[in-house]
Amino acid sequence: MAKLVTFLLCVAMLQGCGTFTAGMVGLHRQYAEPSYGQRAKLRVLYDMFDHIGIYPDKPCLGRNEKNSGRAMSNPRAKRGFNIMASKSVTFEKKLIDMPSPPFELKDNSSYVYSEFYIPAEKDFLVSMFYIFTGGVSGSAGGQFSYSCPTKFFSMYAKESHNYELSLDRSGGFCHYIMTEINPDGTRSQVPTWKPIQDSDVKCPKDDSLLDEAGKAASR
Repeated sequence: MAKLVTFLLCVAMLQGCGTFTAGMVGLHRQYAEPSYGQRAKLRVLYDMFDHIGIYPDKPCLGRNEKNSGRAMSNPRAKRGFNIMASKSVTFEKKLIDMPSPPFELKDNSSYVYSEFYIPAEKDFLVSMFYIFTGGVSGSAGGQFSYSCPTKFFSMYAKESHNYELSLDRSGGFCHYIMTEINPDGTRSQVPTWKPIQDSDVKCPKDDSLLDEAGKAASR
């Protein structure tokens, strides 16, 4: 069984679903992969409403997160028009020859995966959240949001191993899933994938960092 960290899916207005912006330092840019040293591989499954960040330099959030960023490839618009925004965007392929893909990538898929190098033999930080806002303000149905709150995780990867990450929303719950891809293609739990409380995310002497990130994103 995959290792799951599960939370109830919010169905509410954005303001009522908890903290989505906390710790989103560096997510305005793409994650900078290590090009040498001890490395592992990570496959990330996502669509345009998933927000998955990797902070490879240390297992906490500091002020100098030069390599942190979004773990997703460049988005591009599909041809034609679709009233659903989620169906109008796909992503450039980004693959590094990882084994046992979960499904075949198609050119116009809205739900895709990308593959990245991650640091190995050291602890680093991952953040995940999801937010979809639909409906029209003032209409009969009103505006609504489906979301999974921001969660932080500590990860320790083994050199040359393969991993897979997703934020599954089946059954009305949020499942923050990290698995290891075994040589036979099966998936197994990752004992070093551990949730971190918000109060423990900040690096020492960076106590105001999360508050500043939240204030900037709410302006």
